[in-house]
Amino acid sequence: MTSHRTQTPRSRSAAICVFQRNLWPRRSVALLTVAATLATACRPQGDTPSITLRVLHWAGEAEVTAEQRIADRFSETHPGTRVIVESVTTNFGEKLATAIASGTPPDVFLLDSPDFPALVERGLVLDLAPYAARVGYERDSVFPEVLDIFMRGPQLFALPKDFTPMVIYYNRSVFDNAGVSHPPEDGWTWETFVDVAREVTRDVDGDGRTDIYGLSFPRRLYEWVPFVWSAGGDILSPDGRRAAGYLDSPKTVATFEFLTSLYNRWHVVPPAQFLRAGDPMRRGRFYSGSQAMLVS
Repeated sequence: MTSHRTQTPRSRSAAICVFQRNLWPRRSVALLTVAATLATACRPQGDTPSITLRVLHWAGEAEVTAEQRIADRFSETHPGTRVIVESVTTNFGEKLATAIASGTPPDVFLLDSPDFPALVERGLVLDLAPYAARVGYERDSVFPEVLDIFMRGPQLFALPKDFTPMVIYYNRSVFDNAGVSHPPEDGWTWETFVDVAREVTRDVDGDGRTDIYGLSFPRRLYEWVPFVWSAGGDILSPDGRRAAGYLDSPKTVATFEFLTSLYNRWHVVPPAQFLRAGDPMRRGRFYSGSQAMLVS
């Protein structure tokens, strides 16, 4: 197999979407941005009624508090408009889908990049391009690779909130205790990566069961797709419309074979039951020294 670097040059991204509403005839839609909080104001001609806008995301308590303060300030400067910030920290996707299906979607919501195409294809999110200049949104201030994820031609269906570079952490103590050299800053290949993972995977007490694993299996899309990219493969065509010829390309298939070999050939990742449960113990193992490396 050709040697490939283990670097992960691309990222996962979350973005802010505005729900496409077709329920208000004779009303214009204006896009309002307040720091990281985005809302749509639907105002009729003439008098302005009381409007409540819901913003949904998965933020923790501290972030929700900060964003609610921003939303309150926005309401003060836009009389008749109230912004409610809601956070769903578990099963976000399911609850968002349920809200849309029940006809009670949020006006603005956070969305992870893998879930984005489905909503665009169904016409559920608003094209923000016509409003970008109005609110002073500067596209040049965003990495083009990140912004392009949420564009379809000239249309812009979401504003990137952040992106997450993927890296491989390693526990120095585990490496030192196993007598294995720390990873170099450059030059690692898949082959050396596996060799090191095998060296640090150990049965410490001699009971026939592995006590320290090399790493956790990269189960989530944003964890394993950088391996595909580093091998020169991809899972979709550049326009995002076709998987044939990409997801089944030799380089991508070779990546899947490499990743599955971590479990079924080299046994450097935990047993399959961890994979079905999403491996909730992976960070705990890494911090406690029972796992040497962590993709995160």
